[in-house]
Amino acid sequence: MLFCENFRNVFKPRKRSLVDNYTYTIADHFDKLDRITWDYVNGERNLFLTSSFLYALCDSKDSANQYRFVIVYEANIPIAIAFLQIINFTPDLLGDLVIKQLEDLKSKRSSLFSRYLYDKKDLTVFRLLTLGNNFISGDHGVAFIKDVAPSEKFSLIRSIVKQVASKEKLRGRISAILIKDFFDKPDNSENPLTLNRFLEFAVEPNMVVHFPQQVKSLADFVSLFSKKYRKRSRDIFKAFEGVDCIEMSEKELEKWKDEIYELYLQVYEHAKFKLVKIHPGYFASLKKEFREKFIVRGFFYDKKLIGFQSAFILDNHQMEAHFIGMDYQNNLKFKLYQNILYGFLGMAIQNGKQVLNLGRTATEIKSTVGAKPQNLYCYVKPQNSISRLVLQPFISFLQPAQWQPRNPFRED
Repeated sequence: MLFCENFRNVFKPRKRSLVDNYTYTIADHFDKLDRITWDYVNGERNLFLTSSFLYALCDSKDSANQYRFVIVYEANIPIAIAFLQIINFTPDLLGDLVIKQLEDLKSKRSSLFSRYLYDKKDLTVFRLLTLGNNFISGDHGVAFIKDVAPSEKFSLIRSIVKQVASKEKLRGRISAILIKDFFDKPDNSENPLTLNRFLEFAVEPNMVVHFPQQVKSLADFVSLFSKKYRKRSRDIFKAFEGVDCIEMSEKELEKWKDEIYELYLQVYEHAKFKLVKIHPGYFASLKKEFREKFIVRGFFYDKKLIGFQSAFILDNHQMEAHFIGMDYQNNLKFKLYQNILYGFLGMAIQNGKQVLNLGRTATEIKSTVGAKPQNLYCYVKPQNSISRLVLQPFISFLQPAQWQPRNPFRED
């Protein structure tokens, strides 16, 4: 027994100095993570930082994505956790992300960069370190065991990314650091990130629906719409006639895994921001871990899967819309995307939720079903000449486009 205990201690991450009275441990693989301490710090604060969710997320052999798990201690007491991702960009991945923006620059530096990408086409040319979750929108990168002031929170975040980026030099230098998706932030005069040369920028807002207390069904909610939008909703529902909506079990998710992933990839390829992609077994893994808290609905027409939607039923009166997939050839005929949005509304109301998070992207069409914008802020810091060259195109690429908010509700 003593031998086994000593054997485990050999592979236990050692504490390192962070800043002041803080120390930290870092695991470079989920199997090395101290899940008990991690979940103790997170508690019930954030489902997307639970070890169960991260297990399903990281269960992939994709070498382009790497993960780091940091636990912060104060006087040997665990007080914070941080989830970081490292993406190794080959020229094709980096080129897909920013080459159109670089071409718009029409500069000599742009052509030199394109030539550099071609010469290095089989190598990693850009390594991005992200504190946060590149797969989903929202503040899912760090959690504290107790509430802390924003300035203290951001100061500790700066120390974490500095230490992790420095440690990664042994594996290949980090090109840029991205800290993503904060709803609240300190003033720039008190922000440890902007004071240390991080550039703050806004991204597309998170779209959120709040349900009035009297709403008990989707019909109740639609009845609050104006005549124009009630008619639009009827047309959307009518287009969906003949489509079977089936809540899928873990077994069914395994059976339809390939079709689900193909539909997900269609949406992924249409997305403006394609930084990372999930693995084919992702949905079945989540269903196995979360059971009734994770819902996947498949849309079948003539026994063919033409779309799906997934969502998390959270414990804080909220529901989180997750990944969707659809056959774009059938999108117009069945008004698939609009019916997916109404499907999320109905699912949230059916589960007694007061708030529905629809995520970012497609902001205008989400506003037609009652969603309101919730601003998100990110921070980025280049670490070398390549990242400085692509920084402005990268930020321009991420910043929200102009859109016209719609109000579907009746004016009282």
